[in-house]
Amino acid sequence: MEENQEFEEKQEPSVTTQSEDKDISAKKRVCPVCHKRFGAPAKLKRHCLIHTDQRPFQCSICCCAFRDLSHVKAHIRTHTNSHCEAEVKTLSV
Repeated sequence: MEENQEFEEKQEPSVTTQSEDKDISAKKRVCPVCHKRFGAPAKLKRHCLIHTDQRPFQCSICCCAFRDLSHVKAHIRTHTNSHCEAEVKTLSV
């Protein structure tokens, strides 16, 4: 019986802190190719395009394709010389 009491006294409650929770969830967002870590799933998804030839965003004017929507928007301005947004096609992946 004394052994049980000693065992119970030695056990500490298992409590995780918010920083530990963040570390655990961040481990899920690691690039499988280069092992870079990301704070958001969308950022990991966008990053993974670097390791592939996928370019899902296409210029509606010249059909040039890009990995990132912001890059195609900047490219479209080279055709129009204005800051208004033109139509952007998203290719099916």
